[in-house]
Amino acid sequence: MRGELILSRCWLLMMLLVLLVAFVGMGSLSGCAQKPEAPNFANPFDPNSTDYDGNPLGLNVTFDPDGNKVTLTWNNPKGFDIVTYEINHGLSPFGEWTWLGDVEASEADLMIYVVDDPTPNATNWFWIQALTADGQYLIFSDLAPESARVAPFLTVAGSNGTVASRHVTLLIETSSGDTVRIANSSDFSDATVMAAHPDSQVAVAWDLGEASENGEMKSVYLLIDTGFVSSDTARVDLTVDFRPTFHAVGNPATLAEALIDLEIDTTGVLEMQFADAPEDFAIPNWQPADTLYSDYELTGGINPQVVYGAFKGNFGFEVITEYEAVPDDLSEASFALLLPADHITDSGTVTVVNNAVASAMRIATSADFTSTPWIDYADTTQITLEVEAGQQIIYAQFRNHWADSAVLTDYAIRVLQPLEVSFLAPGDGNVIHGGSQLQVRGRSVAASGGAAIDSVKVDVGEGLVLAAGTDDWTHVWDIPRFTEDTIWTLRARAYSSETVQDTTYVDSVTTIISVTITQLLVAITAPEADALLAGDTEVTVSGTALPPLDVALVDSVTVDAGEDHLVAVFGEGSDWSVAWQTPAVSEDTEMEVRATAHAGAESVTTSINVTVQASGG
Repeated sequence: MRGELILSRCWLLMMLLVLLVAFVGMGSLSGCAQKPEAPNFANPFDPNSTDYDGNPLGLNVTFDPDGNKVTLTWNNPKGFDIVTYEINHGLSPFGEWTWLGDVEASEADLMIYVVDDPTPNATNWFWIQALTADGQYLIFSDLAPESARVAPFLTVAGSNGTVASRHVTLLIETSSGDTVRIANSSDFSDATVMAAHPDSQVAVAWDLGEASENGEMKSVYLLIDTGFVSSDTARVDLTVDFRPTFHAVGNPATLAEALIDLEIDTTGVLEMQFADAPEDFAIPNWQPADTLYSDYELTGGINPQVVYGAFKGNFGFEVITEYEAVPDDLSEASFALLLPADHITDSGTVTVVNNAVASAMRIATSADFTSTPWIDYADTTQITLEVEAGQQIIYAQFRNHWADSAVLTDYAIRVLQPLEVSFLAPGDGNVIHGGSQLQVRGRSVAASGGAAIDSVKVDVGEGLVLAAGTDDWTHVWDIPRFTEDTIWTLRARAYSSETVQDTTYVDSVTTIISVTITQLLVAITAPEADALLAGDTEVTVSGTALPPLDVALVDSVTVDAGEDHLVAVFGEGSDWSVAWQTPAVSEDTEMEVRATAHAGAESVTTSINVTVQASGG
């Protein structure tokens, strides 16, 4: 009994010891597995984030009145798989949004987008949406829109910031408003008021007022009034730059004549005068502004000469500008014969291409220019070669008011060709229509150095007959008709003759071409000609119709039988047919059956006679 009690106590002690160890162990494990603190990570797309004040991308919108544009900038956070930003525009943060475009995300920390056409005289709102690579939006519902107040648009037509005239054209754009105020002063004390025209560009003639000198700044101010509310002020600054330019007409680099016409830019010019030296303006010679001043005479030798122009401008002050007139010494003059690279020609004349600042020229086949006078300069002219074959040197010289050029040369190699004759129309292999009339045309060329063409004869199938003309000849041909397409041969022969010591030598040459004569064809295959047909009976009229070679299809075939006008129906290929109800006649009656084929504007008819028998006959 005591032993059992001791055992029970031991067992109890052992159990307590096990529980104690387990409790201590659990305490140790619990200390190793403590929950870590949450990381401090500023997520711009966390709607609960307080780090970005409701504008996670930091969108900033600014308006540039000088360029009439709005610039958007925003942060480009990394690590969110952003590949694209969508740009949206509206006129209210709570109204409709319009997509403007996409901007691809880059490695830059700051993204930029420029809107070149914001709505004028309005608050322009913009909203950026970020898209991931899989096309999903981030939490864009919490991205704040931003806005910029855009003033009315004010620009000056044709101006790059400078003006030569006090009279300009203002271009005004606004999206709303009742009246427009325009002024040359910022307090609008001198304002002009006119009706506004929203959503359209309005051109207004405007006077900038007087200026004392170039470089002075002139400003124009603009306000749009809507009821008692005014828009932001639009302003344009212009620098006075009145420096009229002038030069010889066409503005050539160098000149050929001392007497020249001056071409003037008269923007802002009221009066003008020209002189060889500024002191010559002491004797006024003012005349009204004009874009052309004729017959100004240069003085002095071949050296460059400065021409001075004095101009009174509508700003109220005068300026003097200048133009340097440069005489050409003809040292760069040149010419060339218009020939193949090998300089070979069979023609008796050659085109000459000139390149010289000259007023006169002479071109000849001899170096001493025998019997070759000076003539007016031209960029191109013709030179007649010597009759003999072989190399021929051509000489050219140019002259202007100040100088004569050196004698320049080029060469041609002339080869002599035999007598020639050719067809111009029809051409070899052409398709022509039978039954029509054609003017056959051609050309003949005499042999190089030989006698002229005496005559041309043409054979169109009836033997050689005399054509009209020689170098350019013609012959009227009545083209025959055939029952099928037919190849036809045409001949042309040119003749030239020369008499030497009472003996006449005749030379001739012949050209042959082939043409195909085609025509619209129609035939009646049933009934046969002179057939006997029963009266008051349906008869099939059939045949064939073939188009000319240059027409794809026959348009239609009509049949006239007795008093009936019928339209045939095409079967396979060229076959056609139509049903005809023969008339009931009291005695045998001869009738004509006509078939007409139509193709384009052309038609052709064939006919047969048949006899319709009396009923009961």
